[in-house]
This record gives sequence, C-alpha cells and structure tokens, in this order.
Amino acid sequence: MQMPNMIRRLEHPYLASSFNDQQLRHQALKLKDPYDQPNLTFEMPDRSALLDIINIYTFDKYPAKKAFCVLCQSHRHRKGFTAVLTSGQRMMCGSKCGADHFGTSWADAEKRIEERADRQFELKRVDRLAACERSFDIVSSWIKAFEQIENRRRAFHRLGEMASRVYEAALHKGGALTVFKALPQHADAEDRRRSLGGTEVTVGRIVGSRYLTASEYTPQLSQVSAAIAEMLSSARGSERLSTDLMRKRRRAFERSIEGLDEAAEVLEAARSFWTVENFSEMVRYINEHGATSARYELSEGVVRTVSGSAGMKVSMPVPNLNLEMLQAVRDYRRAD
Repeated sequence: MQMPNMIRRLEHPYLASSFNDQQLRHQALKLKDPYDQPNLTFEMPDRSALLDIINIYTFDKYPAKKAFCVLCQSHRHRKGFTAVLTSGQRMMCGSKCGADHFGTSWADAEKRIEERADRQFELKRVDRLAACERSFDIVSSWIKAFEQIENRRRAFHRLGEMASRVYEAALHKGGALTVFKALPQHADAEDRRRSLGGTEVTVGRIVGSRYLTASEYTPQLSQVSAAIAEMLSSARGSERLSTDLMRKRRRAFERSIEGLDEAAEVLEAARSFWTVENFSEMVRYINEHGATSARYELSEGVVRTVSGSAGMKVSMPVPNLNLEMLQAVRDYRRAD
C-alpha cells in the first residue's frame, strides 16, 4: 500500500555528519526497547522533514508485543529505526514502512549506524584509557625490573655446563632434574627392551624454572609507553582523525599489554630462582649424579666450577612490581 508522503525528505539525510565526537559518545545507537527514548511522537507530523535515522532497534519483547510504527499506525514490527525530524521529534518506523516512505532501506540505515557505533567504540576506549592513565605511568618501573632480571638470566649462561643442563630441564622437563638409571638384572626382558635397559628418574627440581624459558619483556614494556601516548593523542583533536586511524592506535596499544599478567608471574619465578637454596639443589644434582663433566661448588653464596676462579653470586634481590598496572589493564578491558 502506498502511504501518503506527508513528511518531506531532505536531499542528504545524514545527521551524523553534523555530530561531533563529544555528542556521539552519548548517543544510543542500537536499542532493544524503542519506547525508551525521549521526544517520541506517535502521530504523523504535517510539516517536518527527515533529518536522519538516529538509531535502529530490535524489539526484545517481540512476538509477545510488537513495536508501533507511525507510518502504518499499527503494532506489527520487530525491527525498525527511529527517524529524527526537523521539528526535533522522533518517530518509530518499521524497517519496511520506513524504507518505502523515505526511500532509505534498512540495510543503508544499519550501515550508517554501524559506522557510528564503530567510531563511538573507539572514542569510549580512548576515554577509558585516559581514566586509568596514571596507573600506566608506572610502566617505567617495570622496565627497570625486567632489564635487571633479563640481564641476570643472560649472565647465568656463563656457568657453562650447569647452565645448559638446567636450561634443558626447564625447557623440556618442566624444571625436573633427571638421570638415566639402568634397570635391575631381574627386570622383565620386554621392559628392558622397551626402555633400552634403563629408565629416567627425577632426582630434584628447579624452583622458578619458568623464568629461564620466558620471553624478554623489556621491548614489549617499552612499546606500552609508546602505544599509550599514541592512543591518548586520539583524544586531542579526534574530529580530524579517521575511525580507521583510531582503531589502528587502539589495537597497537592492546597488543602491547597482552601477557602482562604472565610477565608479573615470570618476575616472581625469578625471585624463586635466584636463591642459595635453589642453586644448592643444582650443585647437588651436578656433583652427586655426574650430570656434567665439570663439578661445581657453592660457597658464601657464590657458585663456580671446582677448577675455576670466577664465579656468580646467586642470591639476587628481585625488585617488587607495582601491580596497579595490572588493575589498570583489567579496568581498561572491562565490559561496557
């Protein structure tokens, strides 16, 4: 049925082009209840023109209840959009009725709303980061802490054969220190054949082995600082920035904060690793089980080969991390 064209159309009904970013932050773009908005009119205006489609809706009470449409004057719609008129009034239009009357399809209206929703999302993410910016300022203290433990890990490899065996245990055996023991002569012949005459036995365990195999976090932490500054710059003069550029900056920041919880766990593993007790276990393993050709000694907190003079102090104070940054990450990520 052809409906009377009582509402004039504008040539370019794109009200969003006149929205500034501050206004867009507060727009409700996708509704479940179209009745929950101000300035609704339920009668056909005589002298108004369409400015834009301000939101789309999918009525969550459908089919028990159906949304009213001003154009067809009936309750029979599940999906529709809210038209804003030059009078400032809003009117609910079923998607098909609105498309027939205004010449604006549901797909076109939805596309415009999606574009606005994308930009609104980026704006809100910038706002959220700005709200917890002070907690991210402590990233510099994290960088110093990880520089220290990563430099120390590189130095650990100077212990030669011990370092190689311990690193192998950390990498392949979850920190277990193992030896290969021959099966007793009375062992079952099939068992001896399958195990090549012996079996691997755990005789000790490294504490904090995760520290040895972890990635280096200092480059990532440096990126956190740079990415924060870049993303926050989107808050200044955002009107001049495309949504794509804002999205690119946000994604760079979010990549930079991936795994910071794991980083904190690695630092705690380093604290457990650099202890006299842990190195005593390593030295006992090497010397008692002949795990390497070299022999080691631990004296006054310094480990060295028996035949060598240079050694390494094993008791290292590991700095504490300010965990406010992890809370800031959780605050940033929390659902809207």
